[in-house]
Amino acid sequence: MKILILLGLVAAFVLALIQGQHKMIYYPRPYPSGLKLPAGVIALEYTTGQGSQTAFYRPPLGGENGSVTSLWLVFGGNASLALGWTDFLADFPDRGAGFLLIDYPGYGRSRGRASPESILESTEKALAALVDRIKSKSSGLAENK
Repeated sequence: MKILILLGLVAAFVLALIQGQHKMIYYPRPYPSGLKLPAGVIALEYTTGQGSQTAFYRPPLGGENGSVTSLWLVFGGNASLALGWTDFLADFPDRGAGFLLIDYPGYGRSRGRASPESILESTEKALAALVDRIKSKSSGLAENK
């Protein structure tokens, strides 16, 4: 009888761990209400299977129309937010670097729940949103010439 009780307690503990593992791995939090974007940072809105998402683009220090020599993908990571990296990026030595700042689904302004699959989908869609923005800005610049 004691063995059955012990096995039951162990099984209950294991089930509790399984049920709570997502909360142990991911700790989503939103941006504060009324958040103002840092100077030069552009919000990119897109949709995934998790719902509406927002990533942010910090163009090279020459401005949005400056030449991009490299593009870095920056993730806020667990218990942090992508915009938390903007102070660090201000001192980045490569002045031609652009930065795509991506929050996990469920973090920041992004809906959903973080998982390896939803993070991958969000990353792919954020890149596509950035490419669309660059294309639309390039065509708009060409039309104004």
